[in-house]
Amino acid sequence: MGSNINRNLPGDAFDAAVGANTPSVNNPYATQLDLANINNPGNANLLISGGASWSGTGMVFNVSALVYQIAGIQYSANAQNVTLPASNPTNPRFDAIVVDVTGVVSVISGTPATNPLTPAVDENYVLIQYVLVGAGATTPTVTNQFVYRQGSTPDWLTSSVAGAAPSLSVNFTSTFPVPFEGAECTLVTAPTYNGGKYIQYTKPSGNISRATFAFLTFRVYLPVALPARNVYVLLYNNTTLIGAVFATNWGLNMNSIGNWQLVSIPTNAFGNLAISTITMARIFMTGNTANTFATGFDRYALDDVKFQSGFGPQANVATIDLSENATNIGSTSKINFISGAGVEWSVINDAINNRINVAANSVNAYVTPELNLVGRILVDSDAGKFLMVDSVSSETMQVPRNNVIAIPIGTVIKISQQGTGTLGIGAMIGVSLLSATGLTFPAQYTVATLTKTDIDTWYIEYSN
Repeated sequence: MGSNINRNLPGDAFDAAVGANTPSVNNPYATQLDLANINNPGNANLLISGGASWSGTGMVFNVSALVYQIAGIQYSANAQNVTLPASNPTNPRFDAIVVDVTGVVSVISGTPATNPLTPAVDENYVLIQYVLVGAGATTPTVTNQFVYRQGSTPDWLTSSVAGAAPSLSVNFTSTFPVPFEGAECTLVTAPTYNGGKYIQYTKPSGNISRATFAFLTFRVYLPVALPARNVYVLLYNNTTLIGAVFATNWGLNMNSIGNWQLVSIPTNAFGNLAISTITMARIFMTGNTANTFATGFDRYALDDVKFQSGFGPQANVATIDLSENATNIGSTSKINFISGAGVEWSVINDAINNRINVAANSVNAYVTPELNLVGRILVDSDAGKFLMVDSVSSETMQVPRNNVIAIPIGTVIKISQQGTGTLGIGAMIGVSLLSATGLTFPAQYTVATLTKTDIDTWYIEYSN
């Protein structure tokens, strides 16, 4: 069975969570990513995609479609709502929103106390998130930073870049479909797959803290199914890209039509945690074809875009001191051994002897293959990977501009055509792909080695 999850918050961490407008080392917002290694889940209990968002009414939380794992077996759950029990009149408490093997979302309530502890989540459930319920409260302790509710009076400034013909078309005050929030929504008509055609929400002044606002949530409406597409979300600090994620990893189903789907993304999921504030969000639609969508123009709508604080799995205070050659590096509540080029970590929990065995093994530089891929955009986490594209139809692996996804210079990525479908390498406008033999794989099982030699320059070499 899966491992138990039991996180307790001592008094100082609880106090910090209550006063989260001033983040501290005692209040690091943990997310679903902390609960297990999604790339190597083993038999763990973990949330793979999806999340929750406060509805804005009472103790009701909206939960997106979920994909999760219990005891090594993968399950899914439909979008649904869950209501937290009434608050205690005297003391606060933490509640855990969880899901079981039947796809039912429920609540495990903690014990009210002056300094409450997070409730234990046993092996029959997967934790979606914790919620702080204040003493005598009629709503959870949640703060909203609204980005978009009404296009005619937006909270953040709205803009778009249409790009060359065929151009992107955006209506920020659309009444179709029936908006999720208020009387208007953002309706996007997306033409060619191009990161240079996007919509944008910009904070009018100042910024917001990632430590305080732990989640970005919004609603997506699809008039028709778009199984070969995805919605790509990018966060910025002014003009500096923080990171980018696909909405399908956090609750969006591109085959679900005629309804407002919840997407809930931890701000930590965008990476680059050294960048502590957010000023802008940018969104565009991707596809697995480099030049044009199969339908010519695909539409999607966005509404109720906001950042939220006051909920999410709360991390313990630091319990482990880390040193290098007797020099203190820092304190942390977790250690993550990451396999990479040339080294693979073996980490085994020896419960009988109450210890964890760690060993480092020298291996071939490409130790992290990804199997059965179809075409997609390359990201910084692909560095050192062996990407195996397996499709019977034509596919394209897309190389992004550096100002869209900042992949470091010197990065080497290998791509293999595993299927019978023709595989090509495409690029966003402004990217130079240098190859002596073209950008199309000559045959099945051909391997292309991509090396980034400058900001927007890549060399490509093929081998069989």
